Amino acid sequence: MKKVLYSSFLFALLSPSIYSQFDVWVQTTGTIGRVYSIVIYQDNQDLMYAGGLDQGVNVTTNGGTSWTQMNTGLLNTQVQTLAISKNNPVGQLCLYAGTAPGANGGVYKTTDGGLNWTLVNNGIAESNIGIQALLVHPDDPNTAWVGVFDGLADAVNGLYKTTDGGANWFPSINGIGAIKNFLSIAMSPTDPNTLYLGTSFSTAGGTGPSAIYKSTDGGANWVLSSNGLPTDPAEINPIRTIQVSTANPNVVIAGLFVNPTPTLAGGFYVSTDAGANWTKKHNGLPADAGTLIRSAAIRPLFDNQFCVGLDRSTGVNIGIWRTMDGGDNWVSINGGAMLDSYAIRALVFNTTGTHTLFAGCASATGNGVYEYNFSFIPVELVSFNAEVFSSNVILSWITATETNNLGFEVERQIGSNELGVGSWEKIGYVAGSGTSTELNNYSYADNDVAAGKYLYRLKQIDFDGSYTYTDAIEVEVLPASDYVLQQNYPNPFNPETKISFSVPIIGYTTLKVTDVLGNEVAILMSEVIPAGSYNLNFAASNLPSGIYFYTLQAGDFAVTKKMVLLK
Repeated sequence: MKKVLYSSFLFALLSPSIYSQFDVWVQTTGTIGRVYSIVIYQDNQDLMYAGGLDQGVNVTTNGGTSWTQMNTGLLNTQVQTLAISKNNPVGQLCLYAGTAPGANGGVYKTTDGGLNWTLVNNGIAESNIGIQALLVHPDDPNTAWVGVFDGLADAVNGLYKTTDGGANWFPSINGIGAIKNFLSIAMSPTDPNTLYLGTSFSTAGGTGPSAIYKSTDGGANWVLSSNGLPTDPAEINPIRTIQVSTANPNVVIAGLFVNPTPTLAGGFYVSTDAGANWTKKHNGLPADAGTLIRSAAIRPLFDNQFCVGLDRSTGVNIGIWRTMDGGDNWVSINGGAMLDSYAIRALVFNTTGTHTLFAGCASATGNGVYEYNFSFIPVELVSFNAEVFSSNVILSWITATETNNLGFEVERQIGSNELGVGSWEKIGYVAGSGTSTELNNYSYADNDVAAGKYLYRLKQIDFDGSYTYTDAIEVEVLPASDYVLQQNYPNPFNPETKISFSVPIIGYTTLKVTDVLGNEVAILMSEVIPAGSYNLNFAASNLPSGIYFYTLQAGDFAVTKKMVLLK
């Protein structure tokens, strides 16, 4: 009987004492002007860079407590986007900066952490170079991509790639349609050759539709990946941001301008199949005409917790919004220093601790960098799964963070989600990890379960005795419908292994083990048994290494499988 996955979902344990929540926003700096981009250095996450329209590039080495300008060589200080290399040669820290159009606009590069910048536009064949999007290869700082669009005239090529650190750029647009005005680009966290590209609209014709393209060869070739997005050429829905989940690279999110003409088709879109299909998930988000999703971020370790930064010319009901269920429901998380009238151009999580969220604000009255911290280190489950192997139910779960976690009681109830029967029964206990900000994997096996439907849940217990329950998940153990002999597990084994089998009717049944010469070395069963599924342990501590065979015989049915004892 094959393995069957009966339930799997993502959620946070909900408890008044440990519920995952944010503090109010605080402003880390309001002296660096309008911020359009924030990047964090992977190896030292107190090192962050902010790029903006008023003061170019600023850097902090203490997580945002203080900031310093680093504009030497930066001849255009209207910085719209930044990209930082994750891996650098010894003694070098490589960043790229993209500026607004105008005098000395384009792409700048530094290899000394921002102390000195150099303009690197060679090969970018556009009349007015404004850089809207930047991306750098995680393992090779010499490989990067830039999206060009000045917002006024259509780009000639729009997307360029370099493989020599910006010394030369070449168009990377094979497969791209007529609109080559690019606003966003993103990369799969597991495959640097998998890229996503978002367009604006045609300024010459004032037409769309905006589109998302996907490449699986580093941009050499692109394929339209817009199924589910607005398709009417009259729709003007620029795609300002694309992000890919680090927990699940199949989850990709995109933010589209909500244009009233001809419909309000823009908004927040999610793909759960790596861009093949898109679904609008805008419930709870402002849908007023002119709402623009300027920025987005996916919380590390999760594929269903998203934040978006909004903008609108009226400056009403924007700021930052959050979903914890994959976009089905959104709520505003404005408050404290963050007002709902602020335009948010940048959002980024750090990947340590409880994942502080940083925002770049670009309003005239509210600008700079803002910080949003979790109040507690919660016990958060990344996943809770139930699988059935014959008559065994295997529960597994992963926590992202824990605080004062004594452990988990495993509980079971007969019945289904529609109708549980009887009371919950404690069937096991698994010790927790105390306080942890690392991923922790847990499992529990409920063996020899009779056929039927069951509910399982976890009771998470703190050291102080307080507790909270997860939602219940439903499992169905099917009755045996045929004679089945499973492959032993583990195999090879030393010195014990488990053999599972099923019989559909009552009858005399034997399970015997023989060596390669046919000599009987063990009789694991020889009796009349009712229909059902069975699990037997075979201990071979007194046998030498080698190949053995186990044979199930019940009535006219007989089957033999091979196993290997390896000491």
